[in-house]
Amino acid sequence: MNLFTFETACANLNMAKLVTYLKQSIPACLIVLWLLNPAIGKGQEGCAVTGTATGTPSCTGSSSGTAIITLSGSGSGTPGTYSVDGGASQPYSTNPFTITGLSAGNHIVVATVTEGGCVSSNIAINIPVSVLPLPSISASATPGAICSGSSANLTGTGATTYTWMPGSLSGTTVTVSPVTTTTYTVTGTNADGCAKSNTWAKIATGGYHTLAIKTDGTLWAWGMNNNGQIGDGTAGADKLNPVQIGTANDWVFVSAGNYHSLAIKANGTLWAWGFNSTGQLGDGSIANKNVPVQIGTATDWLSISAGGSHTLGIKTNGTIWGWGLNSNGQIGDGTGTQRNSPVQIGAASNWASISGGSDHTLAIKTDGTLWAWGRNIYGQLGDGTTALKANPTQVGTATNWAKVSGCFFHSLAVKTDGTLWAWGSNMNGELGDGTLVQKSSPIQVGTATNWVNVEGGIYYSLGIRSNGTVWGWGMNGYGQVGDGTTVQRTSPVQVGTATNWNTVTGGIYHSAALKADGSFWVWGYNMNGQLGDGTLTPRINPIQVNTGVVSVTVTVNPLPTVNFSGLASSYCQTSPSVSLTGTPAGGIFSGPGISGNTFNPSTAVQVHIPSRILILVQMVAVIHHQNL
Repeated sequence: MNLFTFETACANLNMAKLVTYLKQSIPACLIVLWLLNPAIGKGQEGCAVTGTATGTPSCTGSSSGTAIITLSGSGSGTPGTYSVDGGASQPYSTNPFTITGLSAGNHIVVATVTEGGCVSSNIAINIPVSVLPLPSISASATPGAICSGSSANLTGTGATTYTWMPGSLSGTTVTVSPVTTTTYTVTGTNADGCAKSNTWAKIATGGYHTLAIKTDGTLWAWGMNNNGQIGDGTAGADKLNPVQIGTANDWVFVSAGNYHSLAIKANGTLWAWGFNSTGQLGDGSIANKNVPVQIGTATDWLSISAGGSHTLGIKTNGTIWGWGLNSNGQIGDGTGTQRNSPVQIGAASNWASISGGSDHTLAIKTDGTLWAWGRNIYGQLGDGTTALKANPTQVGTATNWAKVSGCFFHSLAVKTDGTLWAWGSNMNGELGDGTLVQKSSPIQVGTATNWVNVEGGIYYSLGIRSNGTVWGWGMNGYGQVGDGTTVQRTSPVQVGTATNWNTVTGGIYHSAALKADGSFWVWGYNMNGQLGDGTLTPRINPIQVNTGVVSVTVTVNPLPTVNFSGLASSYCQTSPSVSLTGTPAGGIFSGPGISGNTFNPSTAVQVHIPSRILILVQMVAVIHHQNL
């Protein structure tokens, strides 16, 4: 038998041309034999592949870095595999492809391809990836306290460039002349262009805590932590500033109940932590958890909604699930039995969205119908009664419901035509219809047809219109409506003048919202640090949540009003000494014939009314200095 053999030096010979050559040169039977026993290893026909890495940027810090790998050349197609620093191989299906979760430092990505006859075991490209650290900045003010009308210098350290707000001032050191006590924030960027992220993607307000996901996929929390609902491994002390939860950067969905928290990762897994006395975490126990724990092994969770002490979720197949407290039928499984693990609600597989209230639940199906179940003492189910329902019950016959929100004892919804509807408790005007009268069926709120989003807290409501404005109404004792007052509102009032709001949510007494630029704003009750501004001060207007920036405060002291007594209009040189008294206390007297707080006419060259004026002016300056 006469077989052709080829050395690997012929590796650039195209397989198709080789087969054509063989067909012309040898009997067909030998072609079959060659194909079964080729001397040229498959994958050595010649694939010129190169790789590059870019970042977005490739920076890291408390979160993790991202690299975008681009393959080019004759074999740069997909699919293929890659590994990082000798780790396990992982598949990629697009080119370019993205690698996340990289720590600061240098990495080697090994990518393989399969296109054009190249086998992954034979073609490998080493791609260097450098992930840069984020700057660790600090800021100071000199002096930290100034007189009204004076200036202070703000100085940043730890970065290359700095941007100071308010005012958009640039420079390592900037000079400011505030007229009132002012807090400045600074963002630092290093020479590589890396800066900490301060843009947000998802937010949720719990009873007295707040959860949020940044655009880099990291998870953050702050506020009350008595039951571990923050998720940082502690329980007890409240967190007055945002705290990153773990190091994962693949969080995509978040929801908060009264004292428990839930989130979904990009891989469809469900996680929960916090208070669990009624099984609301869904891990099969009633033990609290102070770090996120995975709930089951399912990887098809689509959305979740935490009620007061119960939880609801929708899977990608359109089924709805519930667990936790069920004393009012709020889970919807037809019983009043507490569930410590998720149970499916009915057999329907066309659920589109869900929202848990304090003790009731609302949901919309893909056909636009609205359903409700659970406690109904205030008519919050909207079925025209006040009777409890332990199974999903359709609300009316409309098929154009688009958005729904289960609140404390009331409910809110938006239809596809942009109209706003409300029902349930109305003791603080939370329905927004201008009255305090409870409603057991949906009523339209006003005549506007441009509502796009609506959420509610305890006895108050929030909404966003298509023009980007945010509105609030109802209870307002802590400024949770956000209109700059603490006045109850029985009809919607606009919050500020901004027109770029796109998400809003309400907790028990505090509110949070995102703007289109990814900035995060909060207002209302703050006695547990749920606003995340480092204080316990309630806010009646929206304030921005800042992470990745550093704050520094300049205290501005007003000039004191200075008075003194003890001097007459004229003296003889032989007149006795006079004691001087000044307010405020702590000032220093100065002038001809004055020693300490005593005026001695015998040592004064000339004393008359103008010298009193001179003494007054000198006292103002010195007394003010002493008070600093």
